[in-house]
Amino acid sequence: MPFAYVIDRENGIVAVVASGRITPDEALACFDTVVADPDFRPGMDVLSDHRELMTVLNPGFVKVFIYKLDRAGEMLRGSRVAFVESGSARYGMARMASLLSESTSTELRAFRDIEEARRWLAGESDQGGT
Repeated sequence: MPFAYVIDRENGIVAVVASGRITPDEALACFDTVVADPDFRPGMDVLSDHRELMTVLNPGFVKVFIYKLDRAGEMLRGSRVAFVESGSARYGMARMASLLSESTSTELRAFRDIEEARRWLAGESDQGGT
């Protein structure tokens, strides 16, 4: 499975790790699985680590993902989502997602550094990625 996740209810964060090759359907299925998990609570933040991912998703997928993010409504209202990317193309797609997410109730940022992403999710940095 190209995705694994852990829900830390005490700290209100979901840590997702994606690696290898994935399809858009697998990526969307991961989103659905996390949000449907009984330990997931509305407003949890998400740290999604894509540094070991080999696939670059296209702009069409990003738009579908943002649509799903928006449709999640109350489940993600006020959540922060940090995408940590290693490749330039994936980072560019994550930045596109960040811009498109501005019309939703979820704040999404792209990062190259996982520690910077963690600081942003913890509220220690207002700058964030983009």
